[in-house]
Order: sequence, then structure tokens, then C-alpha cells
Amino acid sequence: MAAPRTTRRAALHVLRVKFGLHSFRAGQLEAIEHVVQWSGRAASLLCIMATGSGKVCDIYEFDVGCVTKEEDFTTIGVGDDLLMTTWAVLLSVVSLIEQTLVFALCAVLLWCRFACVTIVVCPLTALGRQHVNYLQSRGVSAASLSSETSPHARHAIFDCLGRRALAALVVSPEQVAMNLELCLVLEACGVGLVVFDEAHTWLSWPAWRPLMTKAAALFPNTPRLALTATLQSVDEARLLQALAMPGSRVFRHPFFRSNLALRVEQRPPLFSWTGPSSLLRPVPAERAFRLRRTFELCAAAARRNGNAIVYVHLRKDADDLVFGLLQLNDATPATAAGATFLPYHAGRQDRSAVEAAFLTRRRVIVVSTIAFGLGIDSPAVRLVVHMVCLWAPVHFSSV
Repeated sequence: MAAPRTTRRAALHVLRVKFGLHSFRAGQLEAIEHVVQWSGRAASLLCIMATGSGKVCDIYEFDVGCVTKEEDFTTIGVGDDLLMTTWAVLLSVVSLIEQTLVFALCAVLLWCRFACVTIVVCPLTALGRQHVNYLQSRGVSAASLSSETSPHARHAIFDCLGRRALAALVVSPEQVAMNLELCLVLEACGVGLVVFDEAHTWLSWPAWRPLMTKAAALFPNTPRLALTATLQSVDEARLLQALAMPGSRVFRHPFFRSNLALRVEQRPPLFSWTGPSSLLRPVPAERAFRLRRTFELCAAAARRNGNAIVYVHLRKDADDLVFGLLQLNDATPATAAGATFLPYHAGRQDRSAVEAAFLTRRRVIVVSTIAFGLGIDSPAVRLVVHMVCLWAPVHFSSV
């Protein structure tokens, strides 16, 4: 029992000294103790816990009219018919993502004990950058490596790896799968843990990002930590197989977050769908309704000096929606209190500028593709809108 107690003491010390916190949230320490063991042995783990759970959050009532009465969304019966006729609005102020703290503590402990690096494979580029910014702000030696990394920064990262001076390296699946030089350097310096952030994406995204499968197969003898907030019990074994960690232990924690308000609005009954692809391509009347309603909600967030993010599936949808929102804003400029409307997706060259504006300014409305993943780890966020209906009831637990 000595090893777990030592791990617990070290974890509590790092939590207080590095992160300025005094206690763990439910499930965090249990996960860290399972992965980091002072004896040198480590075990792989799939950890399923709510994004942003247990964090400080204010709920804002927007003065835009037709919202349904607040209910505990764990008791709402959501069937196929309702899914086909609703869209979700989530009002929240989200601080540090709970899952980030789990792998951050693991990375620091492993680096202090064994001088090894933790690789964080994150399929969402912007979210990965936010992880690194948070770690660096807490004095943790961390870096991100992507196709956007400059040659100078890349050289500095490789130098740190060679000197075993890096606790955490955040990479995209494509970067670690295609970069032979990086893999050789990592093998030489020693990898203590491979973390799969947003692990549920490995179940479906490899169909259009095939290198995610190759990335999951690398470093087969290294312990793995898979983190997600979106996974049904029936998919656990399939995900473990996809991440080359079959038979690993699974920690599942409740997803209900009392600090978030989830509301579902019924669309006008006169609208009808036109075919199998109509979830992505609603009829004109439906599009006009969604555009107007989204503008009203975003304007309400801006009037409260907050930011908003609107998620769509396709790049074209992001550009078209921003164009429509700008037209409505030009027609009634006072409604949105001077808000800025910006698109964000992999096809744009101004992503860094948009991300910086979203994280540092107020009254910024960003329309982002879900696949590219502009995260919402910001105290200014007052609204999250999903313009396309979520595919299954389980997805309402992690929006």
C-alpha cells in the first residue's frame, strides 16, 4: 500500500503548488493513482467524466422569450421524433476542463519521478493549444506540435525532448503518425504515458482521418489514458480496441452538471424535413427560423458583455451562417451591442487571430465546425448553440 499513498501525497502536493487547488473533484485522484504508480508500474485507463463538471458557473436568463421551463435534463425522455424536431441551447461559463487536470497531474508526476514525457494526442487543434496555454500558465513545461508550428519552435521542442525537459507534448494524430523523426526522438527520450483526448472521436473520425488509427497504434508498450465525456457503455470495448488498450480498466463518473442549464426548444410544427440528408440541409423556412433564433440568442449574450460559440458540421455552413448573422446585425445594429461575428474552421488562415479574439475579448460570436474544435475554456462564454440536431440522447450529456 506504500506506493499508492506516496502517489496520493505527491499528487496533492502538485495540485496545491502548481495548480493552486486544495482538493480533487470526484474521480480525479482515483484516476491519477491508477495511472501513476511510484513503483514504476503503470496501468492503462479509460476515464469517462463530464466536461467542466464541478466548476463555478453562472446561469444567465436571456430576455429573448421562448425558452422552455428549466428541467433536470437527465429525466427528459428524448426519442427519435423529438431529436428530429429540436435543437439544443446550452448556457454556460466554463473554466478549467476537469479532464485536463487529470492528465496534467499525471504528466507532472511522471516527469518528476521518471523524467519522461507524456504525449497528449488531441484531434482538436485549438483545444490542444488551450491545454498547452493552461499548463504553461501553471509553470508546467509543455508544448504543442502541429502543422502550424514554425521551424524555430519545432527545433526548440525537439531540443527540450532531447534534454528530457518537457513534461507534456500535445500533438495532433496526423503529426505523430507521419513524423518519423518525432517518433524516434520520443522513443529515445522515453514516453511515460500516451493520452487520448476526446477519445470518443476514435470510434468514427478515422473514416475520414485515417491516420488517427495509425497514431493509436504507436508506442504499444506505453501505458495509455483515454479521456472522454461522450461514450455509451456498449461502446467501451470497441473504443479500447481502437486505442490499442483492450482489457484496460474503465472509470465512469456521473455526467450531470448542476452548474449548466440545458434547454431544448421545439421548432415550429409547420416545418418538414425533405429527405435523409435533411438534418444537415433543412428547408428554407427552417434555416430562416434557426438563423433568426441564433441571432437573438447571440445578441442577448453580447448585451451581457459575453461571448458565444455556435457549432455547425460543415465549413460552408460556418461561412454562410456568419454571413447571415452579419446581415441581421447590419439591419439592427443596436440589438447585438456591437458584437463581432467570426467564422472558424480548418479552411481559414485567420484561425489564430479568431481564437485570440475569442479568448481575450468580449462580445465575440464565433461560428465553428465541431470537427476543428474551438474549445470553450473561457470565463467569457455565455452561450453555446448547436445548429444541427444532436444524433442521440447520450450526446446531450457532453455538449
